[in-house]
Amino acid sequence: MLIRTPYGRTTLGSRLFAIVFARRGFQVLVQSIRGSFGSGGDFRPFTTEHQDGLDTLAWVLPFLALALGLATTILIVRAWSKRPAPAAAGAVLPVTGPELDRFRKKEQEDTEI
Repeated sequence: MLIRTPYGRTTLGSRLFAIVFARRGFQVLVQSIRGSFGSGGDFRPFTTEHQDGLDTLAWVLPFLALALGLATTILIVRAWSKRPAPAAAGAVLPVTGPELDRFRKKEQEDTEI
């Protein structure tokens, strides 16, 4: 969650918002808008907000993509490690003798019209 504020990122209000959302599982980024509370540039309310917001998202997206990529990789690796083990090539035994006769008889009974 991106919170852009002219009131500073270390104020009580900004911290409370961040804490409330973070405790509910959101990732929170609080940013002071241009020219306010130590942020560089000139404070010009409502004139550069759109472009500054897009610039912030462009800065955050590579980190987000990395985090999502790592999370996806972890899930895939965990799922792969939990899969049932395949049968070894030498573990397949041919069915012969009474076992084969029993199988053929059951199949014939199941497919009779």
